[in-house]
Amino acid sequence: MGEPRCGLKVSLPVPSEAAIVRATEALKAEGFGVLTTIDAKQTLKAKLDRDFRKYVILGASAAADGPGIENGSGDLHCQLGGNL
Repeated sequence: MGEPRCGLKVSLPVPSEAAIVRATEALKAEGFGVLTTIDAKQTLKAKLDRDFRKYVILGASAAADGPGIENGSGDLHCQLGGNL
């Protein structure tokens, strides 16, 4: 199985904690807010006793009055259900 054809992957040459802060700030600048942060490594260990690499999911949503809704990026996307 190869890489998924929908979604976005970006790598930053910074520590993961700094990347999360930068991603959250970038989302906010575009009118999105982070509703939840899921630490997949911690969750998989706690629920399934499985070790996994550091992996964080930011559950972002467009603000009701933000530009995300106006420009259509608030629409559901095929990657959304996969991540949630």
